[in-house]
Parts: sequence; C-alpha cells; structure tokens
Amino acid sequence: MATPHRFHRSTPIMAAACLAVSGLMIYAILSDERPTTGGADSGGGDALEIAVFLEARSDWSNFRKALHACARLGIVGSVTDGNEELGAITSGRGRQLRFRRRADAGSQGLREAVKRMAERPVPPLAVIGSANSLLTGTLADQLARSFAPDAREGPLLFVPWASAVLIDAEDGEVPRRLLDVYPGRTFRFCPNNQREADLVVDGLLALDPRSKPCRALLIVDRRDPYSVDFADCFRRSIARAAPEAEIVERADGLDFSGDETGRPGPSEYALAEAAWNSAGEGRAKGATWVVLPLLEEPARRVLNALLDRAGKPMSEFGAGLLRVICGDAIGFEVLDELQASSGPFPVWCPTSGAVLTGGRAGERLTPDTQVLAEIIVALAIAVDSIDAPRPTPSDLHKAVEALDLPADDPRAFGRPLAFTRGHERKGDLAGHVLAYRPEEGGVVALERDSQGAWIATPAAVARPTE
Repeated sequence: MATPHRFHRSTPIMAAACLAVSGLMIYAILSDERPTTGGADSGGGDALEIAVFLEARSDWSNFRKALHACARLGIVGSVTDGNEELGAITSGRGRQLRFRRRADAGSQGLREAVKRMAERPVPPLAVIGSANSLLTGTLADQLARSFAPDAREGPLLFVPWASAVLIDAEDGEVPRRLLDVYPGRTFRFCPNNQREADLVVDGLLALDPRSKPCRALLIVDRRDPYSVDFADCFRRSIARAAPEAEIVERADGLDFSGDETGRPGPSEYALAEAAWNSAGEGRAKGATWVVLPLLEEPARRVLNALLDRAGKPMSEFGAGLLRVICGDAIGFEVLDELQASSGPFPVWCPTSGAVLTGGRAGERLTPDTQVLAEIIVALAIAVDSIDAPRPTPSDLHKAVEALDLPADDPRAFGRPLAFTRGHERKGDLAGHVLAYRPEEGGVVALERDSQGAWIATPAAVARPTE
C-alpha cells in the first residue's frame, strides 16, 4: 500500500520521483499476477512456484538458511539466492522450485494477496505460512474462499509454526479445527498445542515422578486465542496424567499490567502470591503446578513475579512444592537466564524442534529453521515422486500424504517426516521438552527415542546454534 506524502512545493525532481514510484507500483502489481517462470525442468514445465508468507525479515533469513542446509545434504542443488526469491533444483528429476517471499502484512494484506493469486492463470503449487495461528487461520480461510467456490484446484497450505488446535470462527460460530479451515489441503509441520501439552506433562512426570500434582493453577489470558487453546490442551493433559489433581483457572480480572522489560505489575504479583500460597497449602498432598499458556512477555512477567516472591532457596520451603509449566512461547533463552540467576524452582516448556538434528552434514538448526527445512525436504521429495510432466496440487497432495521418511534417513534432519490422516505431524519425535532444574544446576532437554523411552540431554545440546 502506498504511503501518502504532502509536498509543499512542486519541482521537476519531485515529479520524476512520483513517476518512478508509480512505475514501481505498476511493476509490482504485474509481477504479482504473472506466473513465475525460470526455464524448463526435466519434465518440460516451468519452475514450480511456492509462495512463502513470512512477513518478518528474520523468518525469511531462516528460510534461506533452511534451503542452504537442504543443499548441503544433497536434497536440492543449484540454489539461486535473490532478495525476495530463492530457487533450487530437486536432486531427483531436476525440477525447478521457485520460492517467492510474500511480506503482506496483517490479515487484510494476506486476504488481498491470496485473491490476486487466485486470479492468475497459474497459481502457486503450494503456500507456506504464516507466523502464528491467527494469521494462518486467515490465510487458510481466504484460500478456501478463493479456490473452493468454483472448484478450482488450489495450492496446498504448509503450516510451519501455527500450533493452535482450534481457532475462533470469524462469523461468531463455534471454533473450528485449524486444519479444517482449508479442508484436505493443509499440512501442519510443527506439533500442535495438544501434542506439546502432552509432551511436556509426560516428560515432567517421567523425569520427576514425585512431582505429580495435587493442584494445577492454570493462568489464562482469555483475550488471546493462543492462550485459550493452549490452556484447554493443558487441562486435558493434566486430567489424563493426574486425574485426582484439582485444576483451578485464573483468568477473570487479569490485566498483565507489567511492561515490556519483563518487570511484573500488580496482576502478576497477585498471581505469584496465589501460587505460593497454593504450594504451601498443598505441600502434604503433592506438588502445585503453575501452568502459563501465555505469550512470552506475560509469561516472563509472571515468572519474574514468582522469583521475587520466592526470595530465598526453594529448599527452605520443602522439596517438591512448585513446578512451573509454560507453553512454547518460552524457550531455551529464558531457561538459560533462570540458570544464570539460580532460580529456585523448576520450569518446563515444550518446543517444536529436535534436540540435535542429524543428517550427513551434521546440521544443527534452530527449531524455526529446522521446521522450514523439513517443509523444503517434503516438497523436494514429493515433486520428485510425481510422474506427471508438471505436478498439480492434487498430485502434490497425494505425494505428501505418502511421505514416510524415517529419522535415520540421510535426507531427514534427525526425526521422521510423515503425516496422520488428519494431516498432523506423525510420531512422538516431532518436538521435545526443555527443563530448568535447580537441583541439577542447569537446563536439560528431553526427547523420546524410537522406542518411546525418554532421553535427557545436557543443556549444551539444546542451545540453538547456526
């Protein structure tokens, strides 16, 4: 969208500048509506376009790293690196993949971009995006609206990070399953919130079986769909693993009034006081779990309020009183800070990446980069398995459904790549658990092996590296 300017005087230079800007706008519109071509692949068609809806420049940088990691493993070759486009050749049939970045901002920007894609003679083969569950739901909804009414074959949607199981319907109806918004054509590459909640609850009880809760204090931000969905998932996980535990929700009246520096406000301090009192009351019956299915900033503020309330080593209050469980908005950096400050209580959280990714090149990727690399792997293997001269979205759909890449495959990044009938990621190896445990003096990472047994890994392995 053009930004309006106010000129106080007219000059030839300003007029030329206006003409130049207008020309760039026209070029952008025309280039957005024309199909991407880049030479024929071995099947005789043009390059296969993939639209990548990543607004943040850092996410696009991670996508570039993911593509080059795939090239180092021999999954793709002949990578071409542009500012807003990346290209690669698949290692099997030599098909050209063209990844075009779409930085369209906000829900309305996503909708307009999808509408324009649907008007093109040749839409993209697939769409990757977006940054969170809210934007991904918008993207899926517009894909369904733009392609379903006339039965035109629409691109597949590959979801890298949106973990919500259910999202709110825009028309006020009951919440919908995220993968059903664009039904049958959406594949999720990260664990969903239910999988992550089960993962962290099971991991905690496996490594610390004496911490089974007598009470769980569930702190929910009812204004945030992510928090609401994750809270519901944690409620089910706790009820399954500890059916005798009392689950108490705190949501009414919360304003999370602290600032962006992480300092708590009155709301967070009140929550910390309630959690501490609950732990003291239940010490004879078992542990108290404080569950924070919150975004990073409010979760940090509640953690800091708990630290301020603790005031002295946890051992002086009796062993096993308090366990803090967060959603995936909290990761290694926060736990590392707790370790550095000698925080007195354990903190657990799930994350979508593997502890240590494998492959011939020994790639070690951050969770965000790894998931993007796995999407590229799925695309490359799937299009190479298709016999048609130019794969269609339906061809790609069947090929991705048929994927069954084991963790030890040299093309895999240390974990299997396959999908359930509902297009969720299959298996227990998609994701792991991070835990700060003060009694051990550091952060550990837990993941299941192929037999389902839990393996604890030193913190250094979990530290993100590039």
